[in-house]
Amino acid sequence: MSKGNVTLGDVAAAAGVSVGTASRALGAVGRVSEATRERVRAAAERLDFRPDALARSFVTGRSATVGVLAEHAVGLHSMPVLVGASERLGERGIATLMRDAHATRSELAEHLKTLRARRVDALLVVGDTPDITEIAESLDFPSPLVFANIEPSAGQRCVVTADERQAGELAAAHLLGLGRRRIAHITASAALPAVALRAAGLVDALSARGVELVTGGSLHGSYEREWGYEATQRLLTAREGFDAVVAGNDGVAGGVLAALAEAGRRVPDDVAVIGHDNLERHTARGIQSLTSIDPSRVDIGRAAADAVLAAIAGEETAPVIRVPVALAVGRSTTGPTLSPFRDIDR
Repeated sequence: MSKGNVTLGDVAAAAGVSVGTASRALGAVGRVSEATRERVRAAAERLDFRPDALARSFVTGRSATVGVLAEHAVGLHSMPVLVGASERLGERGIATLMRDAHATRSELAEHLKTLRARRVDALLVVGDTPDITEIAESLDFPSPLVFANIEPSAGQRCVVTADERQAGELAAAHLLGLGRRRIAHITASAALPAVALRAAGLVDALSARGVELVTGGSLHGSYEREWGYEATQRLLTAREGFDAVVAGNDGVAGGVLAALAEAGRRVPDDVAVIGHDNLERHTARGIQSLTSIDPSRVDIGRAAADAVLAAIAGEETAPVIRVPVALAVGRSTTGPTLSPFRDIDR
């Protein structure tokens, strides 16, 4: 059989299914079991079957394309989400048409106009901050709409994001397991939904073990390194006895580490430090120096793609999908002692 003459019927026969089932399986969004889908895909690959995308669009009424609207496509927070989503959609034979909105109303409106004209089957909005979702929700879009990497707000149809409460719970469990009881929390503004959820998870997990934050609550400021440094200096000046710090992100943790080094406090011997975002995974630093919560953003992208595929197929999707986070353990909580010159300066 000539590879160029392979038909969908040939693939169906090789996989032992009907032509309709083969079409749904290769179309990515049909209601078939995962085992059947994989069997059909394997047969198509073995026969080197390449469906005509234009012909398929005429038959299905779909473009086999998903629009992706990124707030900041090259950002450290959004890029892993985009990678995960693109990989999963690609596995299902779905192309992506990406636009970087930069979270401005005029750019966003223009991009949505372009994506609407291309008749994309769905729109995936990937945020770096909550702002873009508020703008996107104020504009009408006819296809299924899924948000990723943001905190949900009123009116959104489907949001896929990290389990922020779990982040606080993991930090508490790790520090308590190490015998730390005098724990401080230095983070960003309490008005930010993710900050509030992480703090609630941390406080509740500590309270369950009869432990309270040393200051009676979280120290709220910003996500900047300078705030981590300033807040740690306040703790030291006030002579607050603390043996651990949970930082709002890795930048804040960097400021905490710098202030502790300046004060002659050893990490983790005297004070253990946990960050958030696990940015060291994106660098070539070798041995991980900072213990940090990893938001699993590639997994968020994959889960968001799955939600997009379900929406295209007309299936019900949960309004909020929380993806589990992970703890990346480094030397700032388990040792050996960090060098203030080699490990803290970034």
